[in-house]
Amino acid sequence: MIDVRDTLLYPLQESERGLHVFGGVPSHRGVTPAGSAVPVHKLLTIDLRDEAIPFRSDSIDCLPLYYPLKYGFGGPSMQYSMVSNDEIHILHISDAEPDPPDEAYVRVDAFPEIRFSAQSAIENDDDIDWFTLTLGGTGTLGHRSDPCENASCPNYHKAPDVDLIASIPPKPIPGHEDIWWEFEGGYILFYFWLCRGCKTVIASNRST
Repeated sequence: MIDVRDTLLYPLQESERGLHVFGGVPSHRGVTPAGSAVPVHKLLTIDLRDEAIPFRSDSIDCLPLYYPLKYGFGGPSMQYSMVSNDEIHILHISDAEPDPPDEAYVRVDAFPEIRFSAQSAIENDDDIDWFTLTLGGTGTLGHRSDPCENASCPNYHKAPDVDLIASIPPKPIPGHEDIWWEFEGGYILFYFWLCRGCKTVIASNRST
């Protein structure tokens, strides 16, 4: 289970010794949707042992944030549960079939790994750059999450009570120009919410 301490916003800053890792090869069992051969992308791995962030867990050490970037022609959503430190279970994906390779919004199979450290908590994002990765908060664009698709959840098919885990923009990566492909430089955020009723991770994106 994952507990949330507060709803303050925690900016992330690149750091060679950072505990939180952007990118990396999808490494958990269950990262390939049923009937497909295309894994989802790992966007960020949050180290839940970090005392500087608002999340705690007594069952897992890290929370990986996965997103189906090669599905849904730029507008997919996905929901999954954490089975263990090594496995996720995809409960819902909006588009079951991956995009044709020449039409996919992202062409790479994985992003380069970049380490980040959590900075001191702030009230809102008024004074940070759009392309800053953040943990917690309430949502830059003011959107709530999609309805929970976990059939065993009391919030099934309802607008759930949620906590925002992270907001991840298509941050430019020096030396890896165009790695975001169609998302490169776009004013879009990949949101990851946690349903309070069942701890399902709810992932979707929003653009201005």
